[in-house]
Amino acid sequence: MPTEPELLDKHQTAKRLGVHWRTVLLFAKDGKLESASVRDPKTNQMTTKFPVEAVERLRKERAAPAVNIKPVERPEKPSKLTTLQRVPPRREVDAEALLTRVFERLVAEDPRPASDKPFLTFQEAVEYSGLPSRGLEELRQSGKLPYLDFGKGTRGGRYRFKRADLDGLEGERSEQRTAAADGNR
Repeated sequence: MPTEPELLDKHQTAKRLGVHWRTVLLFAKDGKLESASVRDPKTNQMTTKFPVEAVERLRKERAAPAVNIKPVERPEKPSKLTTLQRVPPRREVDAEALLTRVFERLVAEDPRPASDKPFLTFQEAVEYSGLPSRGLEELRQSGKLPYLDFGKGTRGGRYRFKRADLDGLEGERSEQRTAAADGNR
């Protein structure tokens, strides 16, 4: 009576073939390696097992040298020195002038006057509207003055106000001036 072929799990098979266990499962999926699903008596889960004969056959096939493959002749790589010599020389740059231009672009505010800008920073809105900063802040907090919140760390301040909305604050300006005059008495 022939004995049942010995079965190996994926880790034992991988060790014999010299590959990762996931590669063993790919071999089985591609049909390069016979496999069988067996229920594990300890865990009662289905596991994949591989016959020893099939594993040895695949190992011998993979170890056999490839036939009619000639080594590819590669051209000699140029040395680093010749590579560097081929780089075109860079043009001379006045570093100080370049840094000055970059700094001016980063720091420069919009050169247009506040009356030409569609959105104004908080300080520009105070100057443009003629309202005190406290009054403008109260209008913003009460929701009477719409604004855009750009978050912390924004250059020029956190809030932006639409110039058209500031133009419509004539009534608020007179109320603020009256309140300021009453406070001074």
